[in-house]
Amino acid sequence: VLYSERQESPPAILYYLRALNLDSSHQQARENLEYAIATGTNRDQYPPHSFLAALFIGMYNYLNLNRLALLVIILFALLVLCLHWLMHLSPEKERGLPILTVFVLLVLLLGFVTMLGIKYDRYVNCSKVVIIASDANGYGNPDPRSDILFSVSSGLIAEVKQYQNDWALIVLPNGGSGWIRRQSLLPVRVKAK
Repeated sequence: VLYSERQESPPAILYYLRALNLDSSHQQARENLEYAIATGTNRDQYPPHSFLAALFIGMYNYLNLNRLALLVIILFALLVLCLHWLMHLSPEKERGLPILTVFVLLVLLLGFVTMLGIKYDRYVNCSKVVIIASDANGYGNPDPRSDILFSVSSGLIAEVKQYQNDWALIVLPNGGSGWIRRQSLLPVRVKAK
């Protein structure tokens, strides 16, 4: 927030992203990040989301790692209770409702376990970076003599696909990609040594 107040957009965006990598449901960090992007020089690089995509992204962000883990535990406990109900149901009674309940809980449990795994993998292997150089060129190859594909300014959020020596292959929010010098960017998640 102090970086934002001092009009230093790249470090502000970096620390908002670091906060959201730890807790994707942190509403104030998300609002501050969206404001920093909307008022930054790179706002044209971010394509707008459709209504359904924005709804899904909002739900995905609300379910942070802790909430997902708690939801998985609750669904597992309900599944065990329903299996117990099904196993101890007398043979004369209708089994349709218990079987349907077990099936629905199993599908929900598998879905949320998958989402938890994806979210944890994205937390541990976060490949997002923030461009810190005031003007950075994206090249077709990891060589400054190759063709310049794009030019971006500081504060842009990108994703690294590959590192090669002093270069990084990045993908821009609009889908463009190119090689950029490694010292022009800072990673959102710093790996422990």
